[in-house]
Amino acid sequence: QGVPPDKLMADFDTGAFDLVLDAPPDAAKRFARTRGTQLAIVEGFGALVLAFDARPRAGNRAVDRALDDPRVRLALDTAIDRSALVALAPGARVPDRLCWPEQAGCGAAAPASVYDPAAARALLAAAGAAGLEVTIAAQGPFAASAAEIIARQWNIVGLRPGLPLAAAACCCLS
Repeated sequence: QGVPPDKLMADFDTGAFDLVLDAPPDAAKRFARTRGTQLAIVEGFGALVLAFDARPRAGNRAVDRALDDPRVRLALDTAIDRSALVALAPGARVPDRLCWPEQAGCGAAAPASVYDPAAARALLAAAGAAGLEVTIAAQGPFAASAAEIIARQWNIVGLRPGLPLAAAACCCLS
């Protein structure tokens, strides 16, 4: 079940949960300091996936037309400094390809995009998408934190990102 972070600690203190997965960073720090608990950071494959929605809708929204242009999608990708996202997850690293070498079929994957805000601005200008309003949706504490970082980075290249985030939830097992 998903539990909002503000309720998570209160429920944890009452013994309502035996295991907490994907705890927000501030809660994880508190868990680490709580007597009788053990905090484990487990290594595994993880990925933050950007899914661009360019489906046509009634009203022919500017963002739908813009996201249909590969230059705009490349600009959005190039405007993300992945090293800032890695800081959210201790021990994380950024692959030099679009997938991890350890993943089946990754050997021939294309190189990952390089962070280049100037190139992103130029691509957006060439596509007529400078100042585009883009909405970012995220679910869970890690994705919400990542979305906030990406929104700041996209703002730097002239986009107007919005974050319609619901309360970030954490997965708990009782």
